[in-house]
Amino acid sequence: MNQFHHFEKWKIHLPPHYLDHFIAPMMENALSEIWPSPNEKPAPGLLDFGCGTGEKANAFQKIGFETTGIDINPASIEAAKKHFPDVNFVCHDAQKLPFPDDFFEVVHSFSVLQYVDHQKVIAEMHRVLKPGGHLILIENLGNNLFTKTYRKLHRLAGLKYTNFQNPSGYLDWGTLPGLGQNFSKWKMDARHVASPFSLIPSEIKSRILQGSGCFYPPPRWLFSFLEKMDDQFFAAEKWKNRAWLASVIGQK
Repeated sequence: MNQFHHFEKWKIHLPPHYLDHFIAPMMENALSEIWPSPNEKPAPGLLDFGCGTGEKANAFQKIGFETTGIDINPASIEAAKKHFPDVNFVCHDAQKLPFPDDFFEVVHSFSVLQYVDHQKVIAEMHRVLKPGGHLILIENLGNNLFTKTYRKLHRLAGLKYTNFQNPSGYLDWGTLPGLGQNFSKWKMDARHVASPFSLIPSEIKSRILQGSGCFYPPPRWLFSFLEKMDDQFFAAEKWKNRAWLASVIGQK
């Protein structure tokens, strides 16, 4: 049984768009890092930080974690409670977590830190983790050419972000190590410099078929070609600050 056994179990409980070419390898690595043995039971307490409508929190619950999801958006929490009644969901400002010290074995956050104060939130995550507990972050960086262009076009088109989803500050690869100063382990990875451009055909198709409610993955051949370019970019450390996504596995 391979080291990604837990990820394989986790992913079957998620809609397909959560498992696109970009995110899946990062989550595989994270789960294999904190949970290396396929036969080992998971650590019981997991906080899904910024859980949205609860899909990922439910997937963690299904593979054995005792999961709590937290989000500031009341509508998201209402939907999460409706669809996943077996999971504990809390509507609260995640910058001041309503949990005691040393409470969770794992804290997970996906694409949330651009909406909050980085220092304050990382300190809160550290506070609620038990000694030896793990932090999993998969977050947006601010300097990727594709995503910067997309955000600029978004503004020029007059489009507005929905409530609670207006970015206030993206992470920077160069300052990311400083956020882990209170952790005994802080393992960082960066991915996707050129490969996000493979989303252009998907975006065009989505616009043409607007309202269809479908997710269109990038052409596999195009993604693979651009991913090989990324491998060349990442041979130089400086390109990591141009990545779209960063992952962190921390340990208290």
